Amino acid sequence: MYDSTHHAGYRHQYGQDIGAAALCYLSWALWHLGHFDRASEVATEAMKLAEKLAHPHTLVYTICHARAFMDLFRRRDEDMQSHADLLVAICNENGFSHWRNFGRILGGWVAINGGDADRGTEMLRKAVAGWQKGGARLWMPMFLILGAAGYVKAGRDEAALETIEQALALCEDTGERWALAEVLRTKAWILLSTGRAKSNEIEAILLDSLEIARRQQARCWELRTSRDLAHLWRCHGRNREVLKLLQSVCDQFKDDFDVDDLRDARALLHALRREVAQKKPGKRVSTPAAAPQRRPAIARN
Repeated sequence: MYDSTHHAGYRHQYGQDIGAAALCYLSWALWHLGHFDRASEVATEAMKLAEKLAHPHTLVYTICHARAFMDLFRRRDEDMQSHADLLVAICNENGFSHWRNFGRILGGWVAINGGDADRGTEMLRKAVAGWQKGGARLWMPMFLILGAAGYVKAGRDEAALETIEQALALCEDTGERWALAEVLRTKAWILLSTGRAKSNEIEAILLDSLEIARRQQARCWELRTSRDLAHLWRCHGRNREVLKLLQSVCDQFKDDFDVDDLRDARALLHALRREVAQKKPGKRVSTPAAAPQRRPAIARN
């Protein structure tokens, strides 16, 4: 239904071109449903439209939604500093304080992943405060996930736990629950990596995350939580349950997507299948080494 000429006036009525905005949210929907390659293609289509329109606010809006968030979803930061720099430059030129804060959030996340967790978390904290000062509450759970992961890297365990609890409270307070499964998964990872909870407590949180992801049909989060739960179960020798879980989730993805979470899940599934095959009667195998105590990962941790 969209026509760039006919609907040009809406860019000024709503703040951004409605065609670019629709493509941005279509890319998000496709990502959450597990159509990873198609999501990236639509995000690229959104960027091409935004660049063609010569409308600065549409451009920064689309960089945030279609370019930066696709990288956040994929947990890749190779191009994120360039996204951040471009956002800040366009926003400074046009006085867009709201999206400038988002650019600074990205800059903080790049610093955290680059090994400067103390500086990165402080950058991110100040940028999030600026985001909130302008009255914005959208995306706060995701920003707090990044902040919590940064605090863990900086060795500030208490701050990490407080931050992820804030994210959970915000999901309930504002109703923004699209990343709730990921918030819970992150909480489980923090508790495990800091030794703040027993294995059964962490398992219960991961199972809650998995149930929410399945109910929402958010296959992206279902995949990530299943992988973390599989690693936890494998550490306790629950290989049959791991096989069943991973087989169920991997069967939903027939194509070879360029997504780290799917590669990790498939690699673990194949490794366990080999172990099971080697242990069948009639086969002589050496005594296997103890399973490595792998911890669930989040965002390059």
